[in-house]
Amino acid sequence: MISNFNNADDIHKCKIVTIDENYVLNAFWVKTMERKPTINEMYLSFFRDVPYGKEFTRHELVLALEKIFNAKRDSILPSDYCYNSSNVGVEGRDRLQLFIKTGRGKYIYVGPDYDPNGINPYEYGTINSSFLQNSDPIATIDEETLDKSMKWFVDYVTVQQGCSDISFQVGWLAETEGYKKEIYENSHRALKIDNWSSGMIGTGEIIKYVLEGFKQKSNKGFNNIVQFQSLTEFKNKAESNVKKAEDILFRLFKEDDPSVAFDDACDFWGKRFPELSYLMFMKDNTRYLPVKTKHHIKSFDLLNIDTRFLKTCSWDNYSVFLQIHRIIRDRLEEYLGMDVSLVDAHSFVWVLQKAPIDFMDQKAINEVELVEDDDPYTSVVVKTGKEGKITYHYVATYERKPQNRTAAIKIHGCKCMACGFDFEKEYGELGKGFIEVHHVKPLYTLNDEIEVDPRNDLICVCSNCHRMIHKKRGSVLSLEELIDILNAQKN
Repeated sequence: MISNFNNADDIHKCKIVTIDENYVLNAFWVKTMERKPTINEMYLSFFRDVPYGKEFTRHELVLALEKIFNAKRDSILPSDYCYNSSNVGVEGRDRLQLFIKTGRGKYIYVGPDYDPNGINPYEYGTINSSFLQNSDPIATIDEETLDKSMKWFVDYVTVQQGCSDISFQVGWLAETEGYKKEIYENSHRALKIDNWSSGMIGTGEIIKYVLEGFKQKSNKGFNNIVQFQSLTEFKNKAESNVKKAEDILFRLFKEDDPSVAFDDACDFWGKRFPELSYLMFMKDNTRYLPVKTKHHIKSFDLLNIDTRFLKTCSWDNYSVFLQIHRIIRDRLEEYLGMDVSLVDAHSFVWVLQKAPIDFMDQKAINEVELVEDDDPYTSVVVKTGKEGKITYHYVATYERKPQNRTAAIKIHGCKCMACGFDFEKEYGELGKGFIEVHHVKPLYTLNDEIEVDPRNDLICVCSNCHRMIHKKRGSVLSLEELIDILNAQKN
């Protein structure tokens, strides 16, 4: 029988084994028919691998402990485990402490070894800055998790656009995420940075240009990156001290190293990540990106990336944010076998918000069913009936290597090998580099993995010909058969 645990060290040293059907293994404790875990054991077990700085609501904590440990709701009292508990008398006991209470029903996990020096036990508090500085988000990036997220991303985009050609320049990604590049181009143009001079500081002209940049939208009149109502506060603060505001803005946009100016902007306008990061994005979208704190925390949590750096706006924390996106960009280039921009990496993170929590183990597909075929282009079958409801189906598909697709295009080119159709010739810049790649031997007919020869095992065809190759379910036309059909039709 396992004795009660008094602290985190005790529970970490506990060796867990599954004995028989009467013993249930759950995290770091063993539940037997004779004894249930104590509330302390439940908390210590649940938070064993939770990173410091993660926020929870009371509702989330109660639901978690109730579901995992079958605990009674009225026995789960997070406030009793706070360093700054608002319950008078509780703070005097020798008790387990795990949280800082930041508001009504809001908690930040800081662990049992947190230094509570200076914390008022009866007031809501914040995490000490020294505690936050111990965070290293870059070190928490796991390549395996990143690769699994990219696999989900490819599957998700494939279903959305109905074909497996993943590109940030054309298709579904361009339609849904391309607005960011348009907004940058329109905003950067409106700034007219090349016209700025130090003599303009204090005249109000620089503020005028910046506000004009803020107001720009995509070519379709869309901008969800920055909230326009916040511009009023930005404008009012700038106009309260025009000379100081324009001095900061001038250095921010004209200096190659804007670190000091960025922190000065934080002091002047307040630590507002969305607006200040947007200023940097307008300056140069190859180096800087906009931050939407809530959205990025959701995606980074899915990637198991420590997000404490997003809680406070500073140049150091913004640099971490950018470095994470550079790592994602480089990994995407390797995974997809194509050039990926920093904005494309931002779009990947944006799309990842749609992933289910269990995407690491299963694949989420929106309202479709897959049939056995060798290419997702034709294996996607949209269900009929009412539209708009999102459901998820977990299915098996056949893994493809983007490098093989890239190699096939380099060998065969972007003209259809069946009918000669050229997307670039027909659609101009929009169609440049676009073609679909077909496996000569359907992957579903293979029992094991094989080495693919891009020259002999893959062909490049247009969308129409690709459709015709797969038109008859269970029967795939060869390239020669399709060419014969086309020639016969011409004659």
